[in-house]
Amino acid sequence: MPRPKKKGFVLYADLYNKIEKWHDDRAGVLFKAILAYANGITPSIEDEVVDCAFDFIKEQIDRDTEHYNEVCAKRKEASEKANAVRWSKASQMGTNGSNSSQMGTNGSNSSQMFQDTDKDTDTDKEKDIDTDNNNPKGYEKFDFSFLKEEYKEAFFMWLNYKRERGESYKDINSLIAAYEKLCDLCNGSGHDAIAVVKNSMAGNYAGLVALYKQKSGNAHTAHATDKISEEYPKWKR
Repeated sequence: MPRPKKKGFVLYADLYNKIEKWHDDRAGVLFKAILAYANGITPSIEDEVVDCAFDFIKEQIDRDTEHYNEVCAKRKEASEKANAVRWSKASQMGTNGSNSSQMGTNGSNSSQMFQDTDKDTDTDKEKDIDTDNNNPKGYEKFDFSFLKEEYKEAFFMWLNYKRERGESYKDINSLIAAYEKLCDLCNGSGHDAIAVVKNSMAGNYAGLVALYKQKSGNAHTAHATDKISEEYPKWKR
């Protein structure tokens, strides 16, 4: 699979459990192979153990790259749609303003024109609000086509929580940035995404925080790390 040039990639923490007992030389070979593959180079690995571990990591990198490409494509599409709507409304406002100026010399026609314009404006507002009744409150006008189905419940839960705090994402780019952050924190699992959101809500955080699982005997405890309090733009309702 072709891999786009990026400044970084995700390396998951549970890899340490698999190579913990390796000699440093062998671990170094694996690390160099991972970096080479992330930069578009197919490494040559002679050690069968390292090669087996690398195959598993390579699949993760490919899955993350595919998801990255999908998000980029949907972000571009959403931005183009938003720009088209803005240009259309700006053009319509310019036309209405010109007509209003021409009709201004006739008092009755001018009054009728203003009344019609008000009605049209009200209709436009109603259309904007009814764009998608399934969207969270406050986000009715946004296009959520970039969301994968398994993340929708968790992400909408997070948006509702932000609204109750009096905060919100003001544009499509900040929404997608928050969604990408959630994906990074949940290791590709919709169930983990819900856990990340609930953990962030329980801590009353303004931003999403990661779950860190640490073994303690046979029990697992989870606590929040990597607090992101100012990561995304927000505004008061």
